[in-house]
Amino acid sequence: MPRAEGGLVRAVAIWGRGLAVSVSSLPLGPEPAEPTRVTPLDAEQYQQHCSLIAADIADFSNPARDEEFQLYLRKSLYEIFGRAFRDIGVAWEGPCDLHREDRGDGMTAVFMPHIPTGLLINRLPGPLLAGLRHHNKMSSRLAQIQLRLALHAGLVTLDDHGFAGPEANRLFRILEAAAVKRELADSRADLALITSDYVYQNFIHGRCGSVGAEGYTRVPVNVKKTHTHAWYRLAGGPPPDRARADRGPAATRPAVRAAKPRSLPALAAAD
Repeated sequence: MPRAEGGLVRAVAIWGRGLAVSVSSLPLGPEPAEPTRVTPLDAEQYQQHCSLIAADIADFSNPARDEEFQLYLRKSLYEIFGRAFRDIGVAWEGPCDLHREDRGDGMTAVFMPHIPTGLLINRLPGPLLAGLRHHNKMSSRLAQIQLRLALHAGLVTLDDHGFAGPEANRLFRILEAAAVKRELADSRADLALITSDYVYQNFIHGRCGSVGAEGYTRVPVNVKKTHTHAWYRLAGGPPPDRARADRGPAATRPAVRAAKPRSLPALAAAD
């Protein structure tokens, strides 16, 4: 087949009354455009009702945790989540089931509408806790992970930069509940599972699941301009003092034991 300087030339033979004409410079038409890929949550679509999670490694910025520790914690966290989601049949790597974003000391994910909130509530904590326990068993103290995991559901919009909406804001606010931070720090628990009141009332309270409503404690959430309450439970350690949290915001503060005055020589001897 004839060739031109620019590469292969298409030849067309036109037959008529024994005459053959070879066209060696027929222009090539434009290549067909690739079909537009539309993700389940496309920027041009309306808001969709989705489940959302946000996770945070407690005490991540501890000065004793240098960059090597922090990189190890991040790598371990993603491995633990990856195995946990594969165990419950959710595609962690691709966009078909979820959209996830890194948060430095944690991560967040928006699940596509076909992923049930009840699936995440009932089945995710088990493999996630197993992964955390194994990691902590095999790691030094500074490399161990205490994880706060918040779960909410509501309308979100995905754009070119991530996702947004009032329900996304609420997710991050309940993750920062001060009472849960204190309880987790005072405990030996591996995981603090926090749910919004919406998730608790619709998917936990009065329903038969792996963990009933009696396993959760109500706590106030006063973060920035958000004033609401959430529900949480600790896993992998002793249960929280539910009665203390139920008495109100002031009662959620950890009790401070009165200490006897100590002299400077006594403190030096103790050191």
